[in-house]
Amino acid sequence: MDIKISRPVKEFCLETRNGVLAGLHWQPEVITTETPRVLALHGWLDNAATFKPMAEYLPDCEIIAIDFPGHGHSDWRAGKLWYHLVDYLEDVALLVKHLSTGNDHWKSFHLLGHSLGGVVSGLWAAAMPETLLSMSIIEGLGPLADTTGENSQRLRKALDSLNKLEDKQLRVFESIDQATLVRAKSGGMENELARILVERSLEEAVDEEGNKGWRWSTDPRLMHISPNRYSETQILEMMADIQVPLLFLHGDPLPDFVDKKVMEKRIQAAHAEKIVCIKGHHHLHMQHPQQTAEVVRSHIANHLKRDEND
Repeated sequence: MDIKISRPVKEFCLETRNGVLAGLHWQPEVITTETPRVLALHGWLDNAATFKPMAEYLPDCEIIAIDFPGHGHSDWRAGKLWYHLVDYLEDVALLVKHLSTGNDHWKSFHLLGHSLGGVVSGLWAAAMPETLLSMSIIEGLGPLADTTGENSQRLRKALDSLNKLEDKQLRVFESIDQATLVRAKSGGMENELARILVERSLEEAVDEEGNKGWRWSTDPRLMHISPNRYSETQILEMMADIQVPLLFLHGDPLPDFVDKKVMEKRIQAAHAEKIVCIKGHHHLHMQHPQQTAEVVRSHIANHLKRDEND
């Protein structure tokens, strides 16, 4: 696998009331009022670097990809046990307010989301459609749903997970290569792709014997089982509220956690404008960045301005 990463990129950093929100910022060589502005949101336990391969093939776009709190270079959430889904919407709201203050070009933008980032994108589109020109989601249309009758059991599992993680020590890896192998295996992805994510998810550490190494900088509380979920009925209601031009991309085969019938119902409810299947795994945008970017670029080009009927 030969992944090209050569496009210049700058670190992005924003101080918010919830801590530092970090990320990556790509700008085209020539930026104008017509330049598409793209906000990119990554998946669970990933970071902004997930969009590095794809950014190579979106040279005309200004792209800001953030690290969600607890991920990458962003701060961990303070004073909270769980990372609630709705809290990510506040992070996006704070970022959008910052970007659009004194800059009309970011008052309407294109949203690109993968996995968790796709879930957050869909909820944002349902609630704040006036901010968006288009939306491209890669395997993440709507959150995981709760099954009727499982609420009490889920709450119990969530409480149990607090104690289990509290007693768990973070592993110290001997090298970045060792951490990369672990990430590649757990994520079902190629080492070359895992390395891109890992390099933004590690910090220097010392093990119990005093040996220097590396450990995950990701907040371990992200592993806590969520105490609550939306029902599928609630999710479909929110998907039906999406009026933003939607491009939905998915891999083949689908991940184990994706139910094809549920996905199809959500796609229909969200009025998806276009559905594209790409042969690849869950990180298909990293595995096939050029093919994915070309589809997204075409979708963006069709929606550079808001429909007057919206």
